[in-house]
Amino acid sequence: MFSEINKKNLIVSMVLLIFTVFGLYGQGKFTKKDSLNYCKKANEFISRYQFDKAIEVLNDCYYSDKLNIDYLKKIASCNYRLGRFKEAKQSYMKIIEQDSINVSAMNSMAIIYLKEGNYQESLNKYKRLVEIDSINSYYFKQIADLNLKIGDIVQSHIYYMKSYELNPNNIETIICLIKIYQELKLFSKVEEFIKEGISLDSTNVKLIVCEVKSAYRKRKYIEVVDRVNYLSEYKSDISSYMLKLLAFSYFYIEKYEKAISVFNELLKTQKESEIIHNYIGMAYDKVNEPDKSILHFKKAIKSSVSSKLSKYYMSLASVYEKEGMYVQSIQTYQAAYENSKEAKILYILARNYDVFYEDKNTALLYYNIYLKTNLDSDMALIDYSKQRVREIKKIIFLDDNNVIE
Repeated sequence: MFSEINKKNLIVSMVLLIFTVFGLYGQGKFTKKDSLNYCKKANEFISRYQFDKAIEVLNDCYYSDKLNIDYLKKIASCNYRLGRFKEAKQSYMKIIEQDSINVSAMNSMAIIYLKEGNYQESLNKYKRLVEIDSINSYYFKQIADLNLKIGDIVQSHIYYMKSYELNPNNIETIICLIKIYQELKLFSKVEEFIKEGISLDSTNVKLIVCEVKSAYRKRKYIEVVDRVNYLSEYKSDISSYMLKLLAFSYFYIEKYEKAISVFNELLKTQKESEIIHNYIGMAYDKVNEPDKSILHFKKAIKSSVSSKLSKYYMSLASVYEKEGMYVQSIQTYQAAYENSKEAKILYILARNYDVFYEDKNTALLYYNIYLKTNLDSDMALIDYSKQRVREIKKIIFLDDNNVIE
């Protein structure tokens, strides 16, 4: 017969045995014998993107072996991929508590903070990583990226340069430096790094875009055309910005038909653009298609929301004038003047009335108004206007004296 104490010990042992069996085997988890095989199932779930199932297995594995941080890493990774950033950070923090220089966990934490928009905490993690590994170009680049996000271009430049010095073949770092130098208008540095980048990878789209922008800024329009057309050979979805530079470049090298074609292509995907309509109008004027030119100048005027409205009126009036549509040209020049009050338009109106009408009184009026403005520094126009005032006054005086009463 068992004593009371022995009975109690037996009951406790049996309870513990039951819990062990149900906890490790009865619930379909694992036994000590096949625990390793059971934990490997997590990898199978992860490979099938079944992250919840993987976490369930990994939690069991971790609680059976809390010194194995590989389980924590996988739990954190699964939670991250499920968008559970809080849970992922908790797992990474447990790793760092066990291993204060675990760069993988620290880098993952920095990425999560970045995803959350917590740039300062992300910066802190990367700065700690730099302390751990001061020759790792990746960390310096991440700090530079974050400084750029928070608007600190000076610190961003410092860290990009450190990253570049450690890894001069990183195309992304080179492109970031190019953009900073463009922002700072340090164009000699822009050219230097574009050349460096192209020597490493002449097919990189972002580098080609930087190259095109630089060429356009320097008014090397033929180079712009060549590079954009090269880009279009293997990249079908060229940005509208690149197409604009191509169209403008065609216009400036007097390839007006091609410019019109590209501008019209842009209009298919963009809302009404006063600038594009204006350039199409000018291009049609150059190829002697006045009707189409007038149409697009009118569209530019209608859609205008900028300070260039007077310029569009002037362009339209010029076409009317060349086509002998004098009434329309004068009306449009008047609209241009009302919009801008530019003194030279008064001179143009005077010339129109002077050339196209026998009655010189209105021409004389505009010449006099023009001369009184004192807003124009073109001495040739001023001298000519003074001369015409004298001549018209003589004509009017003679006409008055020849009147038969």
